[in-house]
Amino acid sequence: MKTSNTLLALTTLLTSTHALPSPTSYPPSHSKLPSWRITNFTEGCSPGGCVYSFAIASPSTLSPLNEPPFTTICTGTNVANKMQACHNPAITANEIPGPGEFTLVVQHEWTTREGVTYFVKGNRTLGIGGYPKGFLVEEMDVSAIA
Repeated sequence: MKTSNTLLALTTLLTSTHALPSPTSYPPSHSKLPSWRITNFTEGCSPGGCVYSFAIASPSTLSPLNEPPFTTICTGTNVANKMQACHNPAITANEIPGPGEFTLVVQHEWTTREGVTYFVKGNRTLGIGGYPKGFLVEEMDVSAIA
């Protein structure tokens, strides 16, 4: 019995003093991340791959992450198989081909005055040939390095 009480006390002590904090969800569940506005989207394809070009702008409303505003032009190719810097290098993009469609992936990276670097990523899947010239890309994934 003494062993059981000792183990119980030790277990209680260790779990209360060494408990790990639970991860924080970004944005908080009551907040919704805004969407980036894509305009003048064009794509041209050949048997060797596709090239794309578009303008992208941050939302006019401030995000819960205090994302700095931006407007830039992005051009790239789907054969690069990696994120490619836009004219503003804080914005990167890639186009991932799929059967009858492609997915445009966009990422915004910035560092706050406090030294925290945020990476916000979003994507939009579009049908080949029938895509609009303008659309929204919802910000979906957030990560940060302090």
